[in-house]
Amino acid sequence: MTSILSGLTVLLPLLFLFTSLTQAAERHHFSTEHFHFIYREQHQPLLPRIIIGAETALYSLQEIFSYQPTEPITVIIQDHRDVGGGSATALPHNTVTLDIAPFDQGEYESGRFDNQFQWLFSHELVHIITADQASRSKKRLRSILGKVMPVKDSPLTLPFSLLTNKGRFTPTWYQEGIAVFMETWLNGGYGRVLGSYDEMYFRTLAYENTPGESWEDVDFNDDSFLLGSTAYLYGARFMTHLVLRYDLSALLDWVRLAPDQEHLHFQTKFQQVFGTDLETAWNQFLHAEEEFQHENLKRIRKYPLTPVQPLTEPLGWVTRAYKNTDHSVLLASLRPDKFTAIEQLNLADGQLKEIHTLITPSLIQVASTAFDQQQFFFFTTHNDRGYRDLWAVDMHTQESKRLFRDARIGSLTVNPRNRDLWGIQIRQARSVLVVSPFPYRKFIPLISLPVNTVLGQLQIHSEGDSMLATLHRGSGEQEIILIDLEKLLKEKRLLYTVLTRQGSPEHPSWGVDGDIVYWNAYTSGVSNIFRQRIGNDRVEVLSNTLTGLFHPLVLDQERIFAYQFTGKGFQPVIIPDRPVEGLAAIRYRGQQVIENHPELREWRLKPAVPDPAGQQPYGEVYHGLLHLRKNTLIPVVASYGQQTAFGLYLEMQDPLSEHRLSLQSGWSQGPDSENNMHLSSTYAYRNTLEIGFQHLPTSFYDLANQRDVRRVHNGFFSEYKKFWIYDRPKTLEQTFSVGWNKWKYDDFGGESSEETFSFGTGFRLKNSRMSIGSVDDEKGYRLSGQVQKIHSVDAFDIDAAVLSGEVNWFTPLFLPHNIFRIQTATGKSWGDPLGESLFYFEGFGGQFLEKQTVRRYRLPENFTGLGENSQVADAYAKLTVENLFPSMKIGWRFGDSYVKRTDLAIFHQQLYTELENESARYWNIGMQNNWYLTNFYTVDATLSLGFAHAWDEFNDSYNEFFIYLKLFRN
Repeated sequence: MTSILSGLTVLLPLLFLFTSLTQAAERHHFSTEHFHFIYREQHQPLLPRIIIGAETALYSLQEIFSYQPTEPITVIIQDHRDVGGGSATALPHNTVTLDIAPFDQGEYESGRFDNQFQWLFSHELVHIITADQASRSKKRLRSILGKVMPVKDSPLTLPFSLLTNKGRFTPTWYQEGIAVFMETWLNGGYGRVLGSYDEMYFRTLAYENTPGESWEDVDFNDDSFLLGSTAYLYGARFMTHLVLRYDLSALLDWVRLAPDQEHLHFQTKFQQVFGTDLETAWNQFLHAEEEFQHENLKRIRKYPLTPVQPLTEPLGWVTRAYKNTDHSVLLASLRPDKFTAIEQLNLADGQLKEIHTLITPSLIQVASTAFDQQQFFFFTTHNDRGYRDLWAVDMHTQESKRLFRDARIGSLTVNPRNRDLWGIQIRQARSVLVVSPFPYRKFIPLISLPVNTVLGQLQIHSEGDSMLATLHRGSGEQEIILIDLEKLLKEKRLLYTVLTRQGSPEHPSWGVDGDIVYWNAYTSGVSNIFRQRIGNDRVEVLSNTLTGLFHPLVLDQERIFAYQFTGKGFQPVIIPDRPVEGLAAIRYRGQQVIENHPELREWRLKPAVPDPAGQQPYGEVYHGLLHLRKNTLIPVVASYGQQTAFGLYLEMQDPLSEHRLSLQSGWSQGPDSENNMHLSSTYAYRNTLEIGFQHLPTSFYDLANQRDVRRVHNGFFSEYKKFWIYDRPKTLEQTFSVGWNKWKYDDFGGESSEETFSFGTGFRLKNSRMSIGSVDDEKGYRLSGQVQKIHSVDAFDIDAAVLSGEVNWFTPLFLPHNIFRIQTATGKSWGDPLGESLFYFEGFGGQFLEKQTVRRYRLPENFTGLGENSQVADAYAKLTVENLFPSMKIGWRFGDSYVKRTDLAIFHQQLYTELENESARYWNIGMQNNWYLTNFYTVDATLSLGFAHAWDEFNDSYNEFFIYLKLFRN
């Protein structure tokens, strides 16, 4: 019977696996001397361009860093989102991931690029080098252990990762700072060291007398509208300062590892190279930056400043604003403490009124929007990742409707004459100009632009015959153009006139009479508002501001609405529509670098090879199972009950992470002095299918925890996951499971065993949102349910069925990030009283290490306050009412560990249980204090402590203090 059940356990998942493998054969792979490219067949035409970009960047970086790759660098080419980008990791293998969609406009010059793929490689390969470079001793360790990646299933991977990958565990500002520095000079100045946005940020700090961030705090700026982008800003600026104060060679000596060097802590090496400690140098950097920016502020004040009328508080990141018919403007913003929404701003009193929610916004652009001033406000969702959906909200009824799913449309605008909706659609690595005629049933492609050419910020004239747009070329040039729509529709050609290309111009808009064009540009190094009459080459400057003005919207003949940059984001303001006396040019910090080190001009990348393979490269079909490679092989110590086991942990994975195999073995001495072998093995496919085998499975967590009420002795298990809805923030996931297990039970003083075969299914429905500054889901709901059938292997007709479910609802209450939560859970078992079919309620019971959640009291089968007193049930109902107070920023540092935040939750629970028709009731009240940690700059952990008082219907009471640690956040 056992062999039959074991076969059934793996048969269904293997069928799913076979189906998945036959569907996955569309990927191909191709190798060069240094790279292994994995791509889909439709991306084949891009491969030569990507290969040249990769080899060209690596060729120069090898010379600069004296670096030789320790293994081929895998490049995964994908098209999973609507905005191009890249990421890199050296753990467990050197891997660069490219999203090939065109970059968006890089609004505000927050990103500055020319050749997209070459620019990405010049940045991402720096991450590979700084993390992969290794001393001889590290290379020997890696040859045995691998470049170990920390994983929560085996916590001992963390110390071994520190041992084999010391360069990876450094602050984000350090990693991104050197990458941004290199990106700028390898691309001839097209990078953020010479970017006007970075200059504006630090100039604004000086103007507002805002102290700069300390190096310890930069990575943890999680309550600012900038979020993680501060690491790029400060990191690149600090690298620039070091080159100016010390020397370029000193900077390189700090970040690179010579072949005969051993790894030093980044602070120790800093002291060694620069002769001072990091904190002193950072303070010198902040002081020098402040002085530099005050000089720039003096330059700007040579001419009279434009009077600016603020309308409301800064709004973080913002969309384009639109004139409404009632002396208001419509906009959307992404700012701390608020959920992003379409809002109406009253120009008279500055009051904001929410019109409609806007989910899944992104930094910088927030969303793509358009307004037809008759009925609809259009907006996109999934702006942060994935494919954008297009929605419209009826401004009369405020009801919304999704017009197109996965439309991949952005840069929206409406033709006022016929209400046609225009936009830019992403197709592979190209931007395509499209139009959807009213009433918006389909999009018609008109013009496909070349790779590396980006068209956006469309704005159609009131007569419907011409359109303004911003055009970013692959050469790095950016210009505002005027497109003849009648010729475009007739001849299917993009015919246009260039209006301006000075100062990275952007955000063009029409004046009241339609004869004048307005825009913002960094012509003097500061973003100001400009205008030009069509047919006249004369450009007039309309503002002189200390920080920057963007998104001009002409309200009438005398006033212009715009956004002014502040340290808290973009602030709606009104300025007069009249020319100013003049502008004075500021200086750039990066400009001083190139003046002092003209040799950086020679760093400009030149193609390393004219043709990457001598011919058009054609790869072979990629099969993940044939590319499995070792990630980790380390010694481990773990526990099975009261038995401590010593063994090995092995993990293998293919480059796409489609196939992952883990194996943990161990040996221990049992109570009768017998040697026991422990084995736990899991195979996972694409995070959807999991098959495993267990024999006396051990866990590192059990070294610090007391044994569970029930434990697997031997078993096979399999689980398949299916997403029926994946429409963030709403997801619906179903799981199917089959398993055979031999269980051991702690019957509160004795042990018993049970062998069962089970199968079942479950679902999880989630729809939740968070705002900037929150540590938990703030608004929405979570639903889950499971049904399971269990049979005794010894007597198959002995069986039970189990049904359980959970409902969570939560919302902000009274204060930002103060979250009120109600949770209900229930379960019922029918049939024979098999141990696996029962429910087991305990308190924390001395459990010091946590693997599942930072809030253990939310687990359905947990009742805080009971301590080690357990309650067994075949039916139960549980209610939890909780209030999570806003978290408080801490910012304490202990060596390479930080205490980032702390919060407090109070909760009250009620529990009703039944067992063989006998019932029991329990109540509790408790509190939990969480301390959020970051260890070694990259690994999040949480320390939880608290107290709960519980009592039952007989007035017996229980008190429980608890403390436990979750080593990994996810």
